[in-house]
Amino acid sequence: MSFESRDELVHLLQTEGPERALEILDERIAEASLHEAGSPDATRTLAAKASLLYLLDRDEEAADLWAQVARQWAELHGADSSEALGARTEWILATAFSGELDAALVESSTLLHDIERAFGPDSPTAFRVREIRVRLTADLDRHPQALELAEDLRERRIAALGPLHPDSIRSHRMTAGIAAAQGDYERALEGYRAALIALEQSEGPLAESTLDTREDVAFLLGMLERFDDSEIAYTDLLDVLAEHPNGELLATVLRRRLALFERGEEELGLPASTVDEAYTDALSRLEAAPDAENAVILALRERWAARLSQSNRHAPALYQFRLLDDELARTGEPDSVLAIRGAIALSLRELGALDEAIEVLRAALNLAEASSSARESLAIQLSQDLTARGLHEESIALLQGFPFGEGSILNALAVAHIQAGQYAEAEAVLEPLQDAATEHPTATDLRILGNLGVVACELGRHSLARDRWIRLLEIEVANIPVTGTSRRQEIANADPDILRTRFNLARERWHLGEIRRALHELDDVIECRDAVLGEDHPDALAARSLRALITRQSGDLREAATRYRALLEDRSRILGADHPRTLLTARALSEIEGDLA
Repeated sequence: MSFESRDELVHLLQTEGPERALEILDERIAEASLHEAGSPDATRTLAAKASLLYLLDRDEEAADLWAQVARQWAELHGADSSEALGARTEWILATAFSGELDAALVESSTLLHDIERAFGPDSPTAFRVREIRVRLTADLDRHPQALELAEDLRERRIAALGPLHPDSIRSHRMTAGIAAAQGDYERALEGYRAALIALEQSEGPLAESTLDTREDVAFLLGMLERFDDSEIAYTDLLDVLAEHPNGELLATVLRRRLALFERGEEELGLPASTVDEAYTDALSRLEAAPDAENAVILALRERWAARLSQSNRHAPALYQFRLLDDELARTGEPDSVLAIRGAIALSLRELGALDEAIEVLRAALNLAEASSSARESLAIQLSQDLTARGLHEESIALLQGFPFGEGSILNALAVAHIQAGQYAEAEAVLEPLQDAATEHPTATDLRILGNLGVVACELGRHSLARDRWIRLLEIEVANIPVTGTSRRQEIANADPDILRTRFNLARERWHLGEIRRALHELDDVIECRDAVLGEDHPDALAARSLRALITRQSGDLREAATRYRALLEDRSRILGADHPRTLLTARALSEIEGDLA
């Protein structure tokens, strides 16, 4: 076996394994070098080893070997030989995959010059290196330059090979893809349409590549907000796929069509009902397709169920999640089953069936095959539901039964203690995590720091609580991935978690008697929450409630009465007249009006 082809190398890997395959090639190299070091046979085998390292994703080692191969071929056959230039091409690819894109791009320019001198500008090798240069430039996010190179390559290929040659058509698609990546959808549409015309002539209207390009055209029409044209194109394509089934392409068409509908909903005010219809249509088409993969259908159903849940349509969401559960119980991975059981329990809880939700979670935790991380996530959810039912001891015992490897389970245990009023126990769980949480803070670390602030407040240590909220706020703002001060502040004002920290800090300042500063900071929070979350959001109502309370306790009863009246009107409208928070607001207003009288 010569090991000069990829198939031979793959067979060697499959039969011998990586280490033994490399040993065999080393033995061949040594054997070929006995008679003459750097002989053609030894060089060819060295090239095979470089290819094998490339297949094993050991790209730096592969690049080093390709450099050696190029030198040896240059000595044997000359620097302009096809073997030497081919090895230099492979060096560029291996170097690029090792992460050294700039170095690969620089060498590709020199190599192209040498190839054009040796074989001419329209040689297959020159075209190959030009395409590599296009892709390297695009991978470096230099899209304008990449687009210019791609268009030049396309024109050269059309002139040399003709408009219907597969490489010319590929250049149309490559040019269009780069244009789309930089947001030039008109230019991209032009490229895909040119490719489509050529494909219909060369491969026929029903070829998979033709249909795939029709989908690209339909999608770009949507990106250009030409939704009617896009929908006509998609409908025509779906009609073709109904007569000529292709499950994989159908899944792509439906997925990308849904993405356009969701974009239209988010950015252009497309009615939610229209998007819902697109989801149900997509599901029915996939279920009717004879060759659609079951995993694709399940993934789409899960997206549809999640959409229903996120829009508070919990009854239909529960129905979809249960359909998923029935299928996954037979064919799914244990972790996937646990995730769906968690979604079922969440829907049940939102529908008021808390006891049933608890039983679903208890049963799900008995799936021993699931990973520890999946079981921990479900245990945290069960703990929260047990706490909501008032079963604090069971909630705490459940979490204490898990090995404490991750901060998330410890934080959940601390929350269970907090909900049970066991603040000292919560602090004992959290304090050992504090230093690590500030080093490279994750989302869990930020929750740990926040709960330390809550515990200090509940224990009456308001100075410590204030300091903890200040530190958390500093970390949260520092984590915003921008450099400009004004942009950072803009993002901070729109972040619900940061607004929650600022709310808690204002509350601590009130506890410490810093009334003026507390009111100033609280007014900022109210303004931001109303703008970001909406005036009817629970957090927005909570901020207005605290503002009214501080105003009352500072002695300004008339303003307090005004604020409580507005709050009572809002809570009555949103929560109902009999809701406990509405009744508390009404009682506070009655007391203030009595004092004023």
